[in-house]
Amino acid sequence: MAKNQRVDIRYFIDKLDDEDKEKLLFFVEELLKNEKYRKLREEIENRREEIKTGHILSHKEFWDGI
Repeated sequence: MAKNQRVDIRYFIDKLDDEDKEKLLFFVEELLKNEKYRKLREEIENRREEIKTGHILSHKEFWDGI
């Protein structure tokens, strides 16, 4: 891999063993605790609540809203 080449992490997550997945999860959780990610964290929590109550957008509703 070239020095400045970007990596698509989604490709590698499935290839990690459970221990490394836990390490990655810990790191992501620490990043999300950072103040600059506060808005994203709030949005994720709101979406979780919406999903629990069954309030989700269909594919068409999502794209029509953009």
